[in-house]
Amino acid sequence: ISTGLLYLVTHSLLQFNHKYNTYDFNKKCYILKNIIKSCSLAYLCLFKLSPILYDAYIGHWNNHILYNFASIYVSNDIMGLLILPKLPTSTKFHHLTTSIMLFYSYTIDFTQENVGQLLFILVLFSSFSFIVNFYLGVRYLRNGNKIFSDWLNLIRLSAYYIYIVCCIVNWAIQTYILGHRFINSGLDWTYYIYISLLIPVITDDLVLIRWLREPPLPKIKHI
Repeated sequence: ISTGLLYLVTHSLLQFNHKYNTYDFNKKCYILKNIIKSCSLAYLCLFKLSPILYDAYIGHWNNHILYNFASIYVSNDIMGLLILPKLPTSTKFHHLTTSIMLFYSYTIDFTQENVGQLLFILVLFSSFSFIVNFYLGVRYLRNGNKIFSDWLNLIRLSAYYIYIVCCIVNWAIQTYILGHRFINSGLDWTYYIYISLLIPVITDDLVLIRWLREPPLPKIKHI
């Protein structure tokens, strides 16, 4: 419900932007989805991460807090599946994957050593890169103003470098933990399912990194 209200509020605010009003329903939803997702991820980073990271540092994982964190993270992806009529196939698969991971996470006891802790690390570094979704949304509000265009290009470059760092660190930690657990105790079936779901997510990350590196093109399939 709260995500739906965010769509209505953001849509009302963007009514003052002439460029936004020229787009069809699908493109408006695309813009709204990415701006709202960036705000949701920024909220998680600013107000939810500190207590979670402290708990993880002292070896205490609070299931209720982590379930809530994951729900906020994925809620916008679920909304995108419901309201965007022309969602690209690759993006649908990406959002379905995160949704499946969310519902599976509700069955996990994070206090135990399991795949849930890897899921949290994945969500953690995805949240750090909230500027990427912000750029994906606001780039369509470009109005020919040079100052605004220069500002967008700065956002794009910032998103590119932040995303690279987040992806590399995330992949390194995931690889280390998976390798360590494989050597010491082996991996059960949940880990292999997680790895199979992780592969298309990483592929999507690489596509987005390549796209951010160059000046923006008229269209992009990633949402």
